[in-house]
Amino acid sequence: MPKKIAVISAAHPGYRRAGLELAQGKNEFDADALTDAQLAALKSDPRLTVMELADEPALEPAKEKEPAKGKSKGGADQGEGQ
Repeated sequence: MPKKIAVISAAHPGYRRAGLELAQGKNEFDADALTDAQLAALKSDPRLTVMELADEPALEPAKEKEPAKGKSKGGADQGEGQ
């Protein structure tokens, strides 16, 4: 999965910078789709905040939890009577 660049815009919707039309708020782009010159222009604009987003790990199906061995439901190990 390619890395993503988030551009947070405080400007009006439709604000343009570096050949891109930006929505107000968060905009995401593939990092390899932006040139060094575009990144420099975005980073130099005081109305914009540019961040590189961390790679998100692939989602794995949830595993069912197995009951802990040696513990019973209800009883002293559950903190009853305290």
